[in-house]
Amino acid sequence: MTAGLAGHGAASRWSSSAFSAAARRRFLLVLLCLSALLLLLVTLACAYGSVPVSLTGIWRNEANGTAATQARLIVLELRLPAACTAALAGASLAVSGLQLQTYFRNPLAGPFVLGVDSGAALGVALMLIALPAALAADPDLAMLSDLGLSGAAIAGAAATIALVLVVARKALSDATLIVAGLMLSLLLASMVSLLLHYADPFRLQAFVLWTFGSFAGVPWQRLPAYAGLAGAGLVLALWDARSLNALQLGQLAAGTLGVNHRRCRRRIVASTALLAGATVAYCGPLGVVGTAAPHIARGLLGSADHRQLMPVTAVVGAALTLLADLLSRLLANQGTLPLNAVLALLSAPVVIAVLVRSNRSGW
Repeated sequence: MTAGLAGHGAASRWSSSAFSAAARRRFLLVLLCLSALLLLLVTLACAYGSVPVSLTGIWRNEANGTAATQARLIVLELRLPAACTAALAGASLAVSGLQLQTYFRNPLAGPFVLGVDSGAALGVALMLIALPAALAADPDLAMLSDLGLSGAAIAGAAATIALVLVVARKALSDATLIVAGLMLSLLLASMVSLLLHYADPFRLQAFVLWTFGSFAGVPWQRLPAYAGLAGAGLVLALWDARSLNALQLGQLAAGTLGVNHRRCRRRIVASTALLAGATVAYCGPLGVVGTAAPHIARGLLGSADHRQLMPVTAVVGAALTLLADLLSRLLANQGTLPLNAVLALLSAPVVIAVLVRSNRSGW
């Protein structure tokens, strides 16, 4: 695939101590434009929905007390935390996808394709369905239940990545690895289906609604816990930016450049488990955004340097999920469309384009 071609370019970038002036200018311009787009999408997400709200009017029209208070409640307590959650989820999945694509040297790698989402979903299913009813019913244990849900999702994601790493050592080709990831995803999905068969109707409905994906279930009270888990994963990912540059050359070449492969692998597993696991736990499985966003970022930057690529990928992922959330509300006659369906409509064409390009040029 493109590992050989990208690797030679990565070698020069990894060995250089600073970006070239042209690369730095392009990076700053792309990041500035994407940040402006992200701010615009956050504003639109707060203003539009089933009940349109004038953002300027709710602050100016103090005389109309009831309407202004309701509008502020909608924006500050419902839409703004959902927008923050959407941006964080998109950034988390995008960065985890970038790490997996680089580590496995495969353009189609990502949390969804390699079954990481399914592993996290199995952990969530175990908690939602097998959790004792008393734990869910006792308000005093609500935080414990929430933390248990996140922990189960992260553990499921980490276990899935570990299995994929074992398969990767034996895989003869990238295609073999992708097929193995898809089969693992189907296996985990079948285990979830068996759990659902024995679930009571209330828990079954809760799980089905969770699979649609939503950012509305993370109010301000729950957002710090999610942000803490995802933030830890992002810090680990940024820590390995230079190592990921070297890994584009292959494990042996990276070793000669001073990269400790085993430690780097452990950090990638931990980071991806935190990012994908926490996001799946709080927002549901969100499709192929983790596979598509890194390719959009590469196209915008024209660079494979992870010191530049990682922050741009994060902003692209945040913009994709915000746009999908906004469209899911605007295109629905009542309520919202399933978030996963809208995300697939936005992300799948990018993955298809990558497949076509890889067949033509050997990406």
